[in-house]
Amino acid sequence: MLSLLAGIADRLSRRSSNQAFRDEVIGKALAFKMNHIVDRFRRQEEISEFQALELERELKRYLAMCAIYPRITFPMEGPVDELWHVFLTYSVDYRRFCDGIAGRMIHHWPGDGAPNRRSRRPAGHDTFVRIYKDLFGVLPAPHVWPFMDALRQRQRGRSDSYAAGNDGCGGSASSHSFRDSDNSGSSDGGGGGCGGGGD
Repeated sequence: MLSLLAGIADRLSRRSSNQAFRDEVIGKALAFKMNHIVDRFRRQEEISEFQALELERELKRYLAMCAIYPRITFPMEGPVDELWHVFLTYSVDYRRFCDGIAGRMIHHWPGDGAPNRRSRRPAGHDTFVRIYKDLFGVLPAPHVWPFMDALRQRQRGRSDSYAAGNDGCGGSASSHSFRDSDNSGSSDGGGGGCGGGGD
């Protein structure tokens, strides 16, 4: 009986420390000051301040995901990737950001993928969506993450009969579905664009 209770306490402690780690990484990422980078991107792309700040938040969320799940290479495409490219040109700032949230460099891989390493798994769009929703409590916005519309269309083609769930396990992914509301996605679309993560 005591060993059972000790095992339960150990699992709860690990889950709590995992959540604290995730919260710390996300907090550090979102707090990082990169106004000069976002301002340059805003001028370059001729977008509103609101749009630029939204893309900044999404890039920081993406990079936090890469820091929390270092063995997964997440897909990247669209306007967030464009901001990431600008951030990379500020190499000192980018290195400081990565060291601060991950303790290592978060690499940007071109569209043909990351180097072939056994320790890294490329994630499909469905995995990205599930982990994103688990970490941030919302779905990625389709106007920011272009693959969301394709996932939605594919999901409608399959079934609109069951809603998403969340298994509550530190980012582990199980199959979920989503409707037009705030639910999680589930088709394993790979896709072009770039990716990031790993060391």
